[in-house]
Amino acid sequence: MIWLAQTSSEDGIAIVVFATVIFLSLFGIGSLVKWIFRMISGKPKPAKMESVVVVLETEICQEDEELKDHENVRIFAFYLHSKLAEKKIGQLANSSHEDSEHLLYFAGPDARGVWNVLEEEVKAYSPKKPKRVILERTKKNGGVEVLDHILWEPGRKLDFQIPQVIPESWRWRSIIARRVLVLAYIGLFGWNAIRFYLGKTEAEFMDNGFGMFSAYLIGAALIFGLSLGWICGVQNGTFARAAGFLDAQSSMSITLKYVFLTVIAIFGLLLQLT
Repeated sequence: MIWLAQTSSEDGIAIVVFATVIFLSLFGIGSLVKWIFRMISGKPKPAKMESVVVVLETEICQEDEELKDHENVRIFAFYLHSKLAEKKIGQLANSSHEDSEHLLYFAGPDARGVWNVLEEEVKAYSPKKPKRVILERTKKNGGVEVLDHILWEPGRKLDFQIPQVIPESWRWRSIIARRVLVLAYIGLFGWNAIRFYLGKTEAEFMDNGFGMFSAYLIGAALIFGLSLGWICGVQNGTFARAAGFLDAQSSMSITLKYVFLTVIAIFGLLLQLT
């Protein structure tokens, strides 16, 4: 924290620019290496993701029954996801409720292949009548296709429990990381507010015992929060992949996010402490 207090804003800008240039250079080199290995191995570029939207009919009912219907649809959605994950062909992407319809979104490299896996399951176990299925395919594969006549055989009971994707202990670690970061940023602004109130410069306030202690405390909290958040992000991604969920972002883009988060945090400290 001492070197931060002695660093000028110009130095802070230089650090940000340098870190950005270095990262973008590494990003370009990494992309080039991936392209070369893909050419050597003969593996094609990953296909663009396509979507399957399963639209279920719902009825207006009492609140308790509506909540039960929502839970049944949620269990059904995760059941369908488990079938896709088992065959490694797709995943549950999202779900929503609009007016009198439940919409279940699934993603995979081949929308037709995803629906071929889901069709029998929807027919046998859907808790609500399927109204239509929308295959959102690439233009190369035919574009959007809407299936209006979906077979449904109600009556079968689905015996399926939603697995816990992220363990409770790791979920709490993520919450702790976010709260520590919030407290660190609040402490950072509070540190400067006290300094301005006392009419002292950064160096003068750092010479004070309270100023020095609080600066180290805030810096430690910021580093701890960022580090724990990064560890939780990596670990939660591992849990999600084990449950059959594909990363919405590549490992490179995730790294980019955390690098820039760290750079922004450093730059923010430099601006506040100079």
